[in-house]
Amino acid sequence: MLFLLPISLMAQNSAKVIGIKDGDTILVLLSDKSQKTLRLAEVDCPESGQPFGKNAKQYTSDQVFGKTIKFIQTDVDRYGRTIAKVYYGNEKYLSEEIIRAGLGW
Repeated sequence: MLFLLPISLMAQNSAKVIGIKDGDTILVLLSDKSQKTLRLAEVDCPESGQPFGKNAKQYTSDQVFGKTIKFIQTDVDRYGRTIAKVYYGNEKYLSEEIIRAGLGW
């Protein structure tokens, strides 16, 4: 019965990461060849000009750049970016990994 499945299973998308804007914002290529900016849910990283901003961006790049990720859209921010929970590798949750590495809060 489809209506008993969690909503997150129905809203999960796959995409390839083609750009890293900063530690908590990535650019992905969807299956229809369109691009989408994803702002990571549940984490905030320092901006590029702030201390550790470049480190956070590099960490995010090392984790997901060029890889296929799964994401679940949770909202849209005031800039029109999709806020999403991003999963990669063996179901690692990117926001949690950034916090664990000490590069976001």
